[in-house]
Amino acid sequence: MKSFNIPKGTDTGNVPWVDFDATQGICKMGGESLPENTLAFYKPIIEWVENYTQSGSSNIHFQFFLRYISTASSKSILNILLILKQFKEQGNNTLIEWHLEDGDLDVEEEIDDLSMETDMDINKVYF
Repeated sequence: MKSFNIPKGTDTGNVPWVDFDATQGICKMGGESLPENTLAFYKPIIEWVENYTQSGSSNIHFQFFLRYISTASSKSILNILLILKQFKEQGNNTLIEWHLEDGDLDVEEEIDDLSMETDMDINKVYF
């Protein structure tokens, strides 16, 4: 399986950067997420996560560095988290972290909402 990458600065900063390492199972996504066509943007990302979790790997470390998420993007992030939940329920090691600025109540509320909707632990890492 190949790694997946969307460099920083793609699409004038309206889409997140993505760095998914298939070898180590470390997946990072950050920046701001407000693409014009959210479904089209997130489709290959969601497909990659689905394929990775079905590839025989037994661990994934997902790190979000997202500081803004549009409502449509939130639904796609929810889909990613639901895939990770299924992966974890199959007995695989699944660690989810969300790196956020200390005092960013909007992002913190978004994390709490996603955690509650998926019944998944999302570790908050403050900087």
